[in-house]
Amino acid sequence: MDVAAQPGTDPGVSVSASCPTLGPSSVVRAADGHWCADAADETVILHAESAEYFGLNHVGSRIWALLAQGLTVRELTHTMASEYGVTSDRVENDLVPFLTALVEAGLAEVVVP
Repeated sequence: MDVAAQPGTDPGVSVSASCPTLGPSSVVRAADGHWCADAADETVILHAESAEYFGLNHVGSRIWALLAQGLTVRELTHTMASEYGVTSDRVENDLVPFLTALVEAGLAEVVVP
């Protein structure tokens, strides 16, 4: 599995300001303040504040879509492993750095229960 990333808040839920270590029970969601569009097998995201564009390949686009479901990292891992026919370890090795990159770029945020 290869993911690529190139350079709304619910009531009662706090969001971390920095990127803590992501664990299996962490939930990551798309942050406010960006626009995105699907183009063929890719998703293009414009970060409104920085005016930077980011492109996600088809695997990154699938993860991006799953972020809206409020899944934990564990659930994301199992879903991606099942959909792409790879081991959970392989998915986790790619997924956690990808999610961390999204958070560090301001495109996603970690929800703290």
